[in-house]
Amino acid sequence: MRARVTRRWRWPLWATIACATLAAACQPDGLLVVEVDAATPLGGIARLHVRGRVGQTMREHEVAPVLDGNLPGAAPFTFGMYIPAGLGDTIALRVEARDAGGGIVGSGLGAGPIKRGARTDALVTLQAGDVGGNGGPCLIDTSAFDQCTLVP
Repeated sequence: MRARVTRRWRWPLWATIACATLAAACQPDGLLVVEVDAATPLGGIARLHVRGRVGQTMREHEVAPVLDGNLPGAAPFTFGMYIPAGLGDTIALRVEARDAGGGIVGSGLGAGPIKRGARTDALVTLQAGDVGGNGGPCLIDTSAFDQCTLVP
């Protein structure tokens, strides 16, 4: 004898499958909070130019202003980035402190984990000048950062 699925049971099964599919597709973004510090005092900073790479996706953003144009400051300088779910589980960062004319005052590299629907933190410590890429010490190895790669 063949078991027959009644109409009463078809809806809950279909609804369960639809909800599971939507839940998998609608994963919340991850929040990365980046703290920027400086190894030695840097002045004349008008803005920070941030380049981030997650998986195969790279984005660049300007963050302004830095309080009093100086790092390190009395309080840590932080900014946040929402990372779309599904891009990857780590981010590689390059932060450049630029003056009003666009010249590089200092730069630094960093990395951080990305967790869906959760906050994670990363620290980037700036050095004077341009680190990584133009003869400076390379801390991160990824094509987004002038042929440097992430070292374990």
